[in-house]
Amino acid sequence: MRPSPRFLGAFDVSIGGSAWLVAGGPIQVRHDGATFDSATRATGRRLSLVKNASTSGSDVLGSFERVAHTWRTDGGLVFETAARRYASALVFEQRFHTAASRTGGGGLVSSFPTFGLPAAPERPPRYFLQWDGDMAGQLAKAGAWVAGARVGGGLVGTAPLVVFSEDLRTSAVVSPLSSFMVAAAQPSHGAVAYGVLGSVASVPAGFGVETVVVASRGVREAMLSWGDALLRYHGAKRREAAWERDPTLRRLGYATDNGAYYYYNVHPDRGPPGTTARSKCALGEAIAVHQRLL
Repeated sequence: MRPSPRFLGAFDVSIGGSAWLVAGGPIQVRHDGATFDSATRATGRRLSLVKNASTSGSDVLGSFERVAHTWRTDGGLVFETAARRYASALVFEQRFHTAASRTGGGGLVSSFPTFGLPAAPERPPRYFLQWDGDMAGQLAKAGAWVAGARVGGGLVGTAPLVVFSEDLRTSAVVSPLSSFMVAAAQPSHGAVAYGVLGSVASVPAGFGVETVVVASRGVREAMLSWGDALLRYHGAKRREAAWERDPTLRRLGYATDNGAYYYYNVHPDRGPPGTTARSKCALGEAIAVHQRLL
């Protein structure tokens, strides 16, 4: 992680010595119906830097180095952005030190980090994969990591984003780390920003959101590392815990909701009720056989 030469308070992310995610926009925050910008070029309303500090510490993810910037708007809002660097992850923070009002609108209430997409295809090329939609993976997106890519965002489209090299030697996962109900991504003008969902009407003092970046080899390995980081951060949960507690995952089962087998394969003579009854009978017999074999 290194300070961006283009945007004050922003950071570029390097993996293996090469730039992987480059800062693609200034820090922004909306308050009292106006958007304030650390660069002022985009909005004309100044987000002024009043303090910066570097500290170190540790938490459940390990030891970290933290770089923080405190900002103030013309209207008196105090807003902090920070980045924590761990051995195996980066965490970007936003914190409202004072309450923000009249924040609702399009896009995001606040933006940090913002990562830019390359203007032209790279050599060697990189790609992205993202799972989103009402059901995880229902609307999965994939393509070249280049400006114009159909990266998801907003209420439904915010989902883990994987950027990976063609040879799969390097992959990075980006996603919200906390405040999941309001943390969102927003693609716009060749960049993807992370922050508070734009429909939020006001933000209380002390509220914050975090975005995590986890890197590893290959898409699968990166996603597992990302999952491990979230499990540790939110209470040292174990990956197997849900499987151990849920009898429908431990034994044979079936589902009839939209997307499941029996939803689309109704018996032509018996209809949905008859199909379900017959399926339950067959399932009961299968479970009985299964239990006898245990």
